[in-house]
Amino acid sequence: MKKFFLGLLTIFVIFCIYWAAGRTLMIKTWDNEIKSFESQGYDIDHKGLTAGGFPHLFRSTFMEPDIVSPRSTAKPWSIKADKLILKASTFTPLSWTANHRGKARIDMRGPKGERWLFDVRPMSLDLDLKAKTDGTVKAINADLSRAQIQAVIGTLPPIVGVDTAQLDIRSQEGDMRYELSLTNIFLEKDTLAKWQTAFGPKIGVIDAVILAKGQSSLSKEGLKSWKNGENIIGESWRVNWNENIFTGDFDLTLTDTGFDGSLRAEVENLPEIIDQFARAGMFTQQQVSSLKIGARLLPQNANGRQEITFNFRDGYLLLFGQRLYKF
Repeated sequence: MKKFFLGLLTIFVIFCIYWAAGRTLMIKTWDNEIKSFESQGYDIDHKGLTAGGFPHLFRSTFMEPDIVSPRSTAKPWSIKADKLILKASTFTPLSWTANHRGKARIDMRGPKGERWLFDVRPMSLDLDLKAKTDGTVKAINADLSRAQIQAVIGTLPPIVGVDTAQLDIRSQEGDMRYELSLTNIFLEKDTLAKWQTAFGPKIGVIDAVILAKGQSSLSKEGLKSWKNGENIIGESWRVNWNENIFTGDFDLTLTDTGFDGSLRAEVENLPEIIDQFARAGMFTQQQVSSLKIGARLLPQNANGRQEITFNFRDGYLLLFGQRLYKF
């Protein structure tokens, strides 16, 4: 019996040493990451960093984290949140969850120099992260729910609300696979204004499965090495915008001027959709006539849907050679 209790005590002591070492490594890792970002020009502040969770968890809590991008960034941004909790099971230290509850204030710039300063209330975010033994992240799953956006300085960002948003990122044979799903996306009144005139201010569903060719890592170095000229394959995508349903795939290349390539879409009742675009003032009457001629020539597939191809070239979205949108 004495040996039995001695054995249990030995196991407990070893476990305590293991947990203490893990806690120390966790704190050191966060400290090193913060210093690494600060060396790149980021300003990172918080009201406290705690570590605990003994015996079954490694847990870190960041109180009011405040992150500001480098001033040299072309589109500077900052985010200030309430409380971020990260935790992992003592027995699976390479699988982490991160949770944020409360509100967040975000300050960012748009592509044309717009400034958007807004609060996200609530900011209910759940993250699952899986790491390799060298510490690099190999998979991320993110869930955002019931995000509502309130302007602080009177200017709202392009999206002002979303019911649910899910993003799953993981490596796949030397590439990176992204699965995205959003429901009930509410657009700011000036976002895609003519498209809103045609289809309304709320997009019901956006789903996509995207393969970033050649993006082998989610590390800072991996993301930096993934530059212009890389291929982005859309294995599938679906948009339901006021019962106008579009599905398809795409093959794009990232260039200095935006995207270059094509996007295939399957649609029902294409002439009516063209009429909706025309009523929204997106086409002249001559363009409408040309588009409808092109639509009549398109065959229907087995599902009774017509397949059309949108082209991306020099920063424009084109259909039958007509410019639909400038990015």
